[in-house]
Formats: sequence, C-alpha cells, structure tokens
Amino acid sequence: RMGAQTVVDSAPGVLVIERAAGGERLRIVANLSANESGYRAGDGDVRMIDLLGNARTDGDRVVLMPYQTALLAVRE
Repeated sequence: RMGAQTVVDSAPGVLVIERAAGGERLRIVANLSANESGYRAGDGDVRMIDLLGNARTDGDRVVLMPYQTALLAVRE
C-alpha cells in the first residue's frame, strides 16, 4: 500500500477518509444518513473537485444527498 490513509473529523452521519500519495490528496466523503448533509474541508484555502460528477461542490464545501458518496480531489 502506498501513501497514507486518515479518517477526517466531520459532522455526525458523514464519513470522510483521506488518501494521500505522491503529492495527490483524495477524499472519500460518504453521507450515511437519510437526510441531505454537507461537508466543509476546513483546512485553509482548499478547493475540492468532484471526480465522479454527481455531488454539488462549491470551493471547500460539498453537499450530498441521502446515502450519497463523493470522491473528491483536494487542491490547494
């Protein structure tokens, strides 16, 4: 296994895992609830890009529908 894997602090019902290797950072953000939920990166001037194309992103924030998962590239 290459790189590091970290569970990131997030709101209740949201699971965030970051994988980092070779200067690239990816975050898997999963809404584990039956309600729409959001996640804000909260680590400075960060922009997240949805690699699957089905989540609403706005800079450092992503909004997920119930039980939706997003794969995000993290760019500083």
